[in-house]
Amino acid sequence: LLAERLRWFGAEPAVVPNAMEDRAQDRISRRKPAELRRLRGPIIGYVGGLSWRIDIELLDRLASERRDCELVIVGSAHGSRDVLELDRHPNVHFLGLRTYPDVLRYIRCFDVAIIPHLDNEMTRAMNPLKAYVYVACGVPVVSTDVASLEDLAGAIRFTGSHDEFVAAVAEVVDEPDRRARQVGPPNELVRAHSWTARVSQIERLLDEVATC
Repeated sequence: LLAERLRWFGAEPAVVPNAMEDRAQDRISRRKPAELRRLRGPIIGYVGGLSWRIDIELLDRLASERRDCELVIVGSAHGSRDVLELDRHPNVHFLGLRTYPDVLRYIRCFDVAIIPHLDNEMTRAMNPLKAYVYVACGVPVVSTDVASLEDLAGAIRFTGSHDEFVAAVAEVVDEPDRRARQVGPPNELVRAHSWTARVSQIERLLDEVATC
């Protein structure tokens, strides 16, 4: 959105997207957080702010149709209190805010991580950092058809309707060997979308400007 507005003034901005960290060698504890140890079903997880970008109707349907699963939501609801209506479902768990290292521990326990964003002006202008974190943590990811994540198309399953979203989640959680089959992202994907690669991109852009 900002890039489009800058073009109104005749500028051609360079957009540098978010990136991921290589989680393969980190030393963050892999012990399951206490709130998750009591849960019995497969975990469908979301991390992030709960604002008007969230498709509450989709989450409501997911919680209703997959009562065998636990819908775990990590993040602040100050942006949209409406989402708290989902608390009426016994399999929906609002855990509130967590520090970044703790968030990684939660994500690693997800059987599937989700990006249930609405299609609106805000989401069309976003490049969700959570998508890169999910992928770097090596969990399957199901998303609505949000913009600006084309570079992760091979690592995220995008869906065009509520039916497709629920079916894609079911495909993951109903896989008998889902945990055994989970693998981290390919090394080439991590390298291509690492913060080091992004900094190099910015340096190249600055060099181009300096030599003009």
